[in-house]
Amino acid sequence: PATGLDALRTWLSLAHDAPTRTTLHAAVRGGGALTLGLVHVGPPDDVTTLVAALDGLGTPTARRVETLTYLDLQRRSDTPTAHGFRRYGKSHYLPDLPDVALDAFLAHAEADLGAASLVAYGGAIADVDPAATAFPHRTARFEYGMGARWDDPADDDHHVATCRRLAATLDPWSSGAYVNALPDEGDAGVHRAYGAATYTRLRQVKAVWDPANVFRLNQNIPPA
Repeated sequence: PATGLDALRTWLSLAHDAPTRTTLHAAVRGGGALTLGLVHVGPPDDVTTLVAALDGLGTPTARRVETLTYLDLQRRSDTPTAHGFRRYGKSHYLPDLPDVALDAFLAHAEADLGAASLVAYGGAIADVDPAATAFPHRTARFEYGMGARWDDPADDDHHVATCRRLAATLDPWSSGAYVNALPDEGDAGVHRAYGAATYTRLRQVKAVWDPANVFRLNQNIPPA
């Protein structure tokens, strides 16, 4: 059977070659469970080869292949993101994932966190000019995210510190972040989300449409 690193290498190769309608994802949870999978929008027969490649990695502890609606797919996030919990998370965009980055990702299994994930990008996202919208990360190949949720306020410092420490191990390969996934990074996080060129352009737009910075209760971009 494949090791965790071997399995992620295969997953990475499949992600690079996957068709536009297919998104590969990977997740690792505290305690050591590694999940590899994909979402395909289209006829299931189109991804028979991809599914077989994942099956060829070894005997899994669990396997699930199902056909479902897009709405049901989105609803699967309702339970883990339910209201009433305390939570914290971090995120990066990554242009590529060398072995040392994959090792850092697998090491997340040693911590008591919810989960860390990788989602393959490319496809239709990459078809748009980075300067055409406020989202500049069109060449990102992967999105990394990790987070924890808990009940007791006394555990705040521990879980926040764990999330920050683990996310920092992927910092060397980071090319930015999704603005909606920023926690408490302040101005540094806003710059990370937009990059220098887009940030400058958005400040100029803000100066025209909101010179008093009325809309500021967000990951704020001040007027130029």
